[in-house]
Formats: sequence, structure tokens, C-alpha cells
Amino acid sequence: MASLERGLDVLEYIAARRSPCSLDHISAALSIPRTSCYRILKTLHAKGYIQLAETIGREQKWELTYKLCIFADLIEEEMSLRTLARPFMKELADAVDLFVQLGIISNNKVLYIDDVKRSKVLRVYAPKWSYLELHACAAGLAMAAYLPQNQLEEIIREEGLARKTSKTITSEAEFYAVLEEVRKRGYSIDDEYYANGIKCVAAPIFNYSGKCVAAVGVTGHSDEFAELERIIEKVQECADKISRRMHFGGHAVSRQLS
Repeated sequence: MASLERGLDVLEYIAARRSPCSLDHISAALSIPRTSCYRILKTLHAKGYIQLAETIGREQKWELTYKLCIFADLIEEEMSLRTLARPFMKELADAVDLFVQLGIISNNKVLYIDDVKRSKVLRVYAPKWSYLELHACAAGLAMAAYLPQNQLEEIIREEGLARKTSKTITSEAEFYAVLEEVRKRGYSIDDEYYANGIKCVAAPIFNYSGKCVAAVGVTGHSDEFAELERIIEKVQECADKISRRMHFGGHAVSRQLS
């Protein structure tokens, strides 16, 4: 942990200086032994976070690369998605009186990045910033349906299709068949795949390039889905509105795929 902390200190220092920094300068400023500082710089260089800016005699000066911008862009995209999706999620929650969740794919799983809760108590609920397996929840199925085949195979190989309930999808053949159905109809249903008595409906969200970047869905007790067709319609409307705000050029997903 000490070496990681020092590495982050070096990155922050170079960023704060806003000009190329030498090994001796960094070592002295951060009170890091010269040999240790040299190893840190070489590691950061090998990983692409810094680059050699100039060499004056035997002195080398280092500067940041644009690699960190990749992470900044990802965070900015996630934050903008949450901001623009929020009002439509609230509208959906009011329309169906169910819990609403916004999810993305992270580390081969669904990561819920925002939600709108109701006053009622839900026996099983995945809170914001929690992970669920793709095959065991509606949001995961909605997004997995638009992943490349090789990525799906990798996820199955690394994560498996673990059983959560007697209804969980546990075979590859069934998993692929469900994804094909999701692509045809433009929404997914978790019929107690993750927890007994809990049901979910989700629909994919597309960005300006037509890439599926997230899914919005509703969760509740199974007996709250008596008006299933109406709930599906409202979820798809919500996903369509968010997609349009992300400058997706198609119509509602179900129509766009037909």
C-alpha cells in the first residue's frame, strides 16, 4: 500500500506542477528515496501515465500523458447520464409506483449508479453502487443483449451463470435465447431470477452512436406486476426518452429493432 500511495503522490505532484519534473525534484519534494522514486517513475512510464518530456544532459524530466483523461471521460459520461436520466426516472417511479434503477456494465456485472426509491418496503433490493450478475437481473439482460458475442463468452467464462433461485438462467443455450428475445421485443423481464418473490422489468438505453450504454428498470414484489403490459410500456418510454436526450437517432427501441 505504501508504494501505491507514493505512486499516487507522484502523479498528483506532477499534475499540480503543470510543468515537467525531474527525478531529483520529485524525490526531494515528496521525501521519497531517490531509488524508490526512480522505480515509481519507471512503473508509471511503463503503464502509460507519464512520458519523458525532455532530457537536459543526464537529467530527465517527466510529464503526464492523456491516459488519465480516459478515466475522466468515463466519470463525466456516467455523471451526465445520471443527471439527464434522473427526471425521467422520477416520472417512471410516479407512473408505476415501483422502485426505479439505472445500471451500467462494470467489471462484467451490472453496477447500479442511481435509483429512485418508494416509501414502501422491498424485501430484497440492490442499492445504488451495488453489483449484480448480468444473467440474474433485468438490467443485465437488457444490456447483455447488445454485447458482442466474444464479450458474452468471456463474461460467461469468467463469471459463470450461478443459480440464485429455481428460476435463474443457468444454461448458455437459455441465456442466448433470452438475449435474442430481448433484442426482438426491446425489453427484459427478471421473473424471480435473482430473488424469490421479486420481479423486474428493464429496457436498454442507447447513446448518439447507437451503442447500448445503460439500462433503466423497475423492481417490486411479483404481485405488483398485475398490469405488466402497462409497466413494460412505461419502462420503454423512459428508456426511449433518456436515449433521445443522449442524441440517439432511433425511435423507441422495440420499434427500432423490428
